[in-house]
Amino acid sequence: MKLSGYKFGFSFAVSFCLTVNVLTFAIYPLLAQNNIEPNPIRVGEVLTFGVKVRGIPAGSQMMKVAEKTTLNGQSVYHLTSAARTNRIFSLFYKFEDARESYVTTEQFQPLRYVKNIVDRKYKANIHIDFDIDSGKVKLSKNQKQLPELEVPMGIQDELSMLYLFRKKELKVGETYTFPALIGTKVVEIRVEIVKREKSDTVLGKLDTIALRSSHGYMVWITDDERRIPVRIEANTKVGKLVGTLKRVDYI
Repeated sequence: MKLSGYKFGFSFAVSFCLTVNVLTFAIYPLLAQNNIEPNPIRVGEVLTFGVKVRGIPAGSQMMKVAEKTTLNGQSVYHLTSAARTNRIFSLFYKFEDARESYVTTEQFQPLRYVKNIVDRKYKANIHIDFDIDSGKVKLSKNQKQLPELEVPMGIQDELSMLYLFRKKELKVGETYTFPALIGTKVVEIRVEIVKREKSDTVLGKLDTIALRSSHGYMVWITDDERRIPVRIEANTKVGKLVGTLKRVDYI
């Protein structure tokens, strides 16, 4: 069975919204939308998800707002994500994915992004530094420097973009777009706000907002001041992947 980090969909916080082709009646830049109040990005928040493939428990993912700190003289949130297959699933397919994003607290612009991935025999360390003023990023892979890239204003990384959605006002029927650096390519991300509905969650039966990409990924976030992602669904080559929120902690 051949799987890749994205096609397996394990780091589902990123995978759900990787789409560049969507048809819609109304498209709006996400960064131009108003922020909701109070700010749902809370230092110490830890979200733990269980992941199943074809209904079989495959692993887990933990997302954390680790701290508020400073980088390059700017106030930033330090966001982290760690995903891995469980012991049994790892017997035939081992996958580990650790990500860090340092994003400014005011404009929500990433300044640094780090990714370490183990995909069976494939291993990689990615380090990206964003220069907001010059509109350029410096990239390295496995300690080897790559050519600089020019990026548009408002660029997001693979982790910060999910938190960006949590901060913004969203309207059913509208599609929002923003630029993101995926690997070494700048792509336009578009996600449609499908509906509001009641969902059974580990937190109880809650009002949620359903988001959908044109590639078929679906995400449900709570329709309240917390905007917590509670469920992710994706159709992969090996079957349906479902990520379900299992715990919410504040440390």
